[in-house]
Amino acid sequence: ALFAIKSIIYNLPENYFETYVEKINQVSKLDVLKAAQKYINPNKTNIIVVGKKKDLIKNLKSLRKYKIKEIKRKE
Repeated sequence: ALFAIKSIIYNLPENYFETYVEKINQVSKLDVLKAAQKYINPNKTNIIVVGKKKDLIKNLKSLRKYKIKEIKRKE
């Protein structure tokens, strides 16, 4: 039922879900790289790291050119 609803909402062709995997497999690494270069601006990108500070801080400090902002979890 969910497939039918998505097909209607997004106006997908009838065979969309049968050909989905095949179409995904046709995407090359170069296709992904070109799309990333076109749409992702590294100067406006955030990297989110989740984990225990003591386990991560040493490696994060080696990325000196990036601003590191710690957000503590509310307990």
